[in-house]
Amino acid sequence: MDHRRSSTKLCKYVAHEDFISNLPDGLKDKILCCLPIKEAVATCLLSRNWRYTWTSMTELMFRGDDFASENGNVNDDHAEHEFLVLKPPKSFNRLTKISLDLDLGNLKEANLALYLFQHAPYLQLINLQLTSKKPMVPAVHFWESIDRHVCLFQNVRVVGMINFTGSGAELGFLKLILEDAPVLKKALIKDYGKLGKDDLKNLLKMRRASKDAEIVILSGSVPPL
Repeated sequence: MDHRRSSTKLCKYVAHEDFISNLPDGLKDKILCCLPIKEAVATCLLSRNWRYTWTSMTELMFRGDDFASENGNVNDDHAEHEFLVLKPPKSFNRLTKISLDLDLGNLKEANLALYLFQHAPYLQLINLQLTSKKPMVPAVHFWESIDRHVCLFQNVRVVGMINFTGSGAELGFLKLILEDAPVLKKALIKDYGKLGKDDLKNLLKMRRASKDAEIVILSGSVPPL
């Protein structure tokens, strides 16, 4: 009888013990980086100790279906509203890697991406899975209009652009990052055969701020970034 009572007390103790909050910061960061962005941000509701933990994430994956509406469809107004509700911090000071499903030619998505780039000063790796949704509000010359005196990508070393079609918005973003990233090592482009030989030649001739920057046209499977 005493044994059963002690076992019950032990179970209650284990149930109330907060093991995750006592984990090292590095391990908590790895856990959060494995979660969809909405779930990672939702951890701020767990307790005071978790309120700002997500703002110290070193990797951020931002996918369109993370902001699907209740009927399963993804629309830009819903995504923008959801992101504003998340109340992102003024700066992601520990963020070094970001993965985005992104339509660079969509004004709303371009603005969200720009917000992230502006508030992640130590970003080193950008991985873009490019999409095209034929938006009602296209980003006409959006990336060309960014102030070049503000170095957005001062620490970016690698950028990947998967499903590259050579659209005006995609070329505008590539031109911006090549001319704005002083320590860029590689720009990886995967076009799935959408670009002609002349298009590829023009890509390779684009001006770069970093003397070490290399534009790599991927022909096989996409390596992990």
